[in-house]
Amino acid sequence: MLVSILKRCISILLNLLVISIVMFIASRSLHQDPILERLEGKSELLLSPDQLKREYVRLQKYYGYDLPLFYFGIERLSSYPKVYSMTPQAASFVQKITAQTANPESLERFMQLVDSLDLPENQVRTLFSAQSVSGVASWWAQLGIQDQDLEKNVQALGKRKSFIRHFVPVLRWYGRSNQYDRWLSRVLQGDFGRSVVDDQPVRSKVYSAIYWTLLLNLTALVLIFTMGIVLGYFAARSNARWVSRLISVVSYIFFAVPIFWLATLMIVFFTTDDYGSWTHWFASVGVMEDCSGLSIIGCFGENFRYMILPILCLTLPSLAYIIRQVYVGITSEKKARYVLFLKSLGHPKSAIFFKRILPNALIPIITLIGQAIPALISGSVVLEIIFNIPGVGRLLYMSIFAQDWNVVMLMVLIVAVMTMLGYLVVDLLYKLVNPKIEIDR
Repeated sequence: MLVSILKRCISILLNLLVISIVMFIASRSLHQDPILERLEGKSELLLSPDQLKREYVRLQKYYGYDLPLFYFGIERLSSYPKVYSMTPQAASFVQKITAQTANPESLERFMQLVDSLDLPENQVRTLFSAQSVSGVASWWAQLGIQDQDLEKNVQALGKRKSFIRHFVPVLRWYGRSNQYDRWLSRVLQGDFGRSVVDDQPVRSKVYSAIYWTLLLNLTALVLIFTMGIVLGYFAARSNARWVSRLISVVSYIFFAVPIFWLATLMIVFFTTDDYGSWTHWFASVGVMEDCSGLSIIGCFGENFRYMILPILCLTLPSLAYIIRQVYVGITSEKKARYVLFLKSLGHPKSAIFFKRILPNALIPIITLIGQAIPALISGSVVLEIIFNIPGVGRLLYMSIFAQDWNVVMLMVLIVAVMTMLGYLVVDLLYKLVNPKIEIDR
């Protein structure tokens, strides 16, 4: 069993590595530039264009955006090798000119000479707005600067090389000087970087959000399985068929209602006195975010009146599936041959039920424990936004829109770890309940 657990742990680590690579490359490959968007707010503070450019380069190096994405990459033979370490305007200019000339060597020399001239910002913007090599030559002619090296370089830039270079793929090896290696090294040291939005440590932002998500989801998880097993038990044991039908109908009504609509209805009808004073049962949305000096239990107690509605919205739609599994499990086990055999031996019905039927009927519930963790987290994204709870769901939603990919990456990894650990716990529980089950897969 120890070997099987070790193999499963290695499989989890490999899966996490693949997930981190896919998420990292996907986040970095998007066309949006989070640094540029962050500096747009600073431009309103009367920073000069030259100051904005220096700030962009500084942040680019700080966050590692001036490096290639991964250890290797497939590029065209005519690709410009240093496009990562440029501002968006310069990178766009380089890509356009390279696509026309297939001559990255001359273009690289040209960019170095332009940097050495220390030109005014308006002249640099005019250059980067050029759409072709002829536009670059016209810019140089209007500039009126006598520089033989630059003039020769502009002429060399106009000499097009074979366009076959546009179609020849080249595997470039970047070594450890890449964005993913830098990010992974920091993660292994417990440093997840800083938020692009407010420059706060990512770890502190996510950990404070997890605090509220755990309070919400763990409470809902306990209620779902406790109430589901109890109601499924009564539905299966009751002699009156109307009891089981009533439980099934009510639970499936909540199962069919979209969670965001259920949350909206509860807020409208049970947090205001618009429909009568008797409907104002619960507190309005929001929580007391400052729980300094309080334990987890103390903070939960202080905010319990705010957490009742979101807990109900997570619990009620999920009860139907648990009730159904318990009901079907008990009714099918009651028809098994071993039950008839035990009755023939004179065992009491209550002992047969609680020692044999109920434990066997609850075995499928073990699988639902592993599936409930990611399901609850995905459901809490909607509820945390609607009820204004500062948890992981709301932070994930805000970070995606703000393109704060460091925060998004950490939360995705946390959800992946929780999901895989949930399935590992399920496998171990299956092995304890039934030793015949093999977890070596």
